[in-house]
Amino acid sequence: MTSVYGLLPAPVNDYTTTVIPVLISVPVLWRVECFFQRVIPKAVAFSFVPFATMLVMVPVSLCITAPAGSYLGMLLGQLMFMLGNSGGIVSLLTLMGLAAGWEFLKIAGVSNVVLSLAYAQFMSVGTDSCILIAATMATFAVWGMPFGASLRVVDKDEKALMLGYSISGVLGGVSEPALYGCGFKYGRCLTCMAIGGAVGGLVAAVGHVTAYTIGMTNVLMVIGFATGGISNLLWCCAAGGTAFAVSAALSYCFGVVPTKGQAAEDEADSPKTSESVAEASA
Repeated sequence: MTSVYGLLPAPVNDYTTTVIPVLISVPVLWRVECFFQRVIPKAVAFSFVPFATMLVMVPVSLCITAPAGSYLGMLLGQLMFMLGNSGGIVSLLTLMGLAAGWEFLKIAGVSNVVLSLAYAQFMSVGTDSCILIAATMATFAVWGMPFGASLRVVDKDEKALMLGYSISGVLGGVSEPALYGCGFKYGRCLTCMAIGGAVGGLVAAVGHVTAYTIGMTNVLMVIGFATGGISNLLWCCAAGGTAFAVSAALSYCFGVVPTKGQAAEDEADSPKTSESVAEASA
């Protein structure tokens, strides 16, 4: 516990991996700023409005909104963990939901809370069949997203960039370039990625895929599933491959909206257009 301005107590937390405190604090900051814009004369508003806003928001955020957001993220993680270990259809749906939304949880900073609970169970039991599996399927779906986009885009530089995002994930285990470079640029691809993750999670749940090790983050991660036997390894490869393929196929078909230049090129390459050009030449 520390204090703000030497008067107000504030808990010591690490907020570097979560955005929930920010999402809660920003609306409060907006209301405080609007208040000071009304009460402070316009002649000095340029200097004193930001100063007064910061003076109020530092204790409000550090003492109230940020700890509340951190606590909310912890509750959300515990809820997901509880549902994932409840068994039956609830676990199956939870696995699919986590696989579909895992990357969004990563963006929001909630994934670390969920992973910490999974690691705690892993250390005590030695296995995990929900959270780590969902994260694995979501990772395969992220890799497939830019791969499908690379097949769709026309520009050679953009095609190489998207393919590089996919390769950096598959071989290097770094999925952020694919997530932010492709998903944020082509918003529909994020939906395609989520669907791919959900389908992969379904296949993994049907095959009762279980994680026995925590290791690499690239494609070699599947080797760790061999600890559970050849069947566990094959089901993991099938589920991951399905997540990759579905994400890539949907990203190719629906994720990337063709530009006018690309549409014109596709029309020029169509058989009907070729026949028309041939007839005109004759």
